[in-house]
Amino acid sequence: MSIPPSMQDFRCTNITNRSEWFPEVRATVQDTLLFDSGKLMSKLTSTEDKRCKVVVLKGMLCGFVIYGNTLHDKHKQIGITKSTKIDAFFIKEQFRGQECDTFLLEEMIKSAKRRNAEHVHISTHTRNCEAQEFFKNKGFTTIAEQLVLDIADSAAQPLLPTSAPRERAKIIQLSHIKKPSEEPEKGTITGNKRKRKEECERPAKRRKRETTSPIKLNQLTLKQKYIHLIQSGEKTVEGRINKGPISNFRIGERIRFYYFRDRFDDAVCDITDIKRFDSFREMLQKVGVKKCIPEAHDLEEAVRIYDSIPGYAQKAAAFGVVAIFLRVNELVRQEYANR
Repeated sequence: MSIPPSMQDFRCTNITNRSEWFPEVRATVQDTLLFDSGKLMSKLTSTEDKRCKVVVLKGMLCGFVIYGNTLHDKHKQIGITKSTKIDAFFIKEQFRGQECDTFLLEEMIKSAKRRNAEHVHISTHTRNCEAQEFFKNKGFTTIAEQLVLDIADSAAQPLLPTSAPRERAKIIQLSHIKKPSEEPEKGTITGNKRKRKEECERPAKRRKRETTSPIKLNQLTLKQKYIHLIQSGEKTVEGRINKGPISNFRIGERIRFYYFRDRFDDAVCDITDIKRFDSFREMLQKVGVKKCIPEAHDLEEAVRIYDSIPGYAQKAAAFGVVAIFLRVNELVRQEYANR
């Protein structure tokens, strides 16, 4: 049985575009983040405005944070002054909850303090529950749609390990479970009546969270011509590297494909099926060329299109590929566009 690594096992360091970990950071930003990744990476490589700090375990990249190198008072009107903005915070799934996320955040905050920062802030979507929970457990508070941490107090307590809030929540949850040996007292409400009473006594927000299961909406960037082919129904399968968040996609979830230069030109689809293959060639042979790359004339041309994407041939050999079967959901797309 392997022993989980402790915070002392991780190493944190700043990197540049010449670092051995930079290509993986860039690929992750391009694959997973929902904004103009090209603009962010350009600032990181060509200006002094951005910094990237990575956390490493035995030479393996565990995660990274990209943050502002200059302080700004952009949100001074709401009390956020001398603030360092976190542009991207990413921890690989296998290392989440193993203290390296806390370690990385603490090291980034130390860097911000050395530049006399008073606050650290990050913008995350309210539907990104995992990120919201993580940062709030570290002391961040919500101010005008920003998650903000006051770091001006040099005597502040160190951040809690990620596991601490979860353990407390687990204990609280278990304390409400009735032991099988317990018998209801005479004259009290029993069975379904007691259950209904407890349901009514819960806060409305908690009741709503437990009784509703919203369909997860994933978001991916895609070339504009392929978005149009999805909208027209010609392209019904999207092929991707079976790596990162994409490897966790499930049938029944949704994907919003968007083009970063025109975010309103998008396509929202239901995932109807998912199949995994060893290579794009195998995927195209078994799924069909026209379903994946409608403009390709034959198999060889379609394979060349996938292989022309930087790093795709190597990643496909290392991680395999996934075919995501799509059905356009125009109603959801219109609802999203009207928000």
